[in-house]
Amino acid sequence: MRVGLSWGVETQLYIDSFAMANFPSIPIPNNPARFEPKYSKKRAGILRPSDVRHVLRVIDATSRWPERDCALVVASLCTGMRCTELARVTPRDILMPSGKVRDAVQLRAEITKGCKARLAYFTNPKLIAALDRYVQSRHAKRIGLSGGEDYAGLYPDAPMFFSSRKGGFSMVPKNRALESGLTGQYVAADGLEHLFRRIFDRSGLKDCSSHSGRRTFASTLLAKGVSSEDVSRLLGHSEIDVTGDYLECSEAMLEAAFADVL
Repeated sequence: MRVGLSWGVETQLYIDSFAMANFPSIPIPNNPARFEPKYSKKRAGILRPSDVRHVLRVIDATSRWPERDCALVVASLCTGMRCTELARVTPRDILMPSGKVRDAVQLRAEITKGCKARLAYFTNPKLIAALDRYVQSRHAKRIGLSGGEDYAGLYPDAPMFFSSRKGGFSMVPKNRALESGLTGQYVAADGLEHLFRRIFDRSGLKDCSSHSGRRTFASTLLAKGVSSEDVSRLLGHSEIDVTGDYLECSEAMLEAAFADVL
């Protein structure tokens, strides 16, 4: 991993460059009254570029572990990973033995919803920088260090992201009703979900949750011209209809599309 970056010194440049580089093509309507996206009760809010900059500033100002929280938010935005996947992914998954971040991370079947492996791409320079800072903070805090040189000195099979209690985020078994009428079981990363919720609440984004990065990731790809089929594959959905719940087109996007229809 690269060293020598200072979070405190580079925060403003990092925040501005990340938001502008990754979310420049989401059209914002001219009418200020339309700036707020429309949400349903079951949909997490989508983050605009100004929201991303604001959230990262709030993390830097209020978090007890800003490097970790920044890395989690940026990873969610840049990869579309689920909260449970972020809680269970390991240094061995994300890093090569040399400590370099892998371009394509294989999300193992045992950590994904539906137990279906898929690739997540960690090529975004801002994501790599955020992970570098986080790893540096792990060394500074002496959390989860192996004492060796492989995998940036981290225990390769421990969680990549530690909670404030210096352990992995807990996984809680839960039940849910299925369409068949039966009850299914799943695990949820309640501690990490609450962390995301707390970050967004502190930022004044009450409609956002741990799913907001995933929805922003999907909608940003759609705005950049990526097909719904490819977005569905990146999200790990077995049915493309499910992906539709993650996508959100602004009124300006629709107006622009129909302006060129003939």
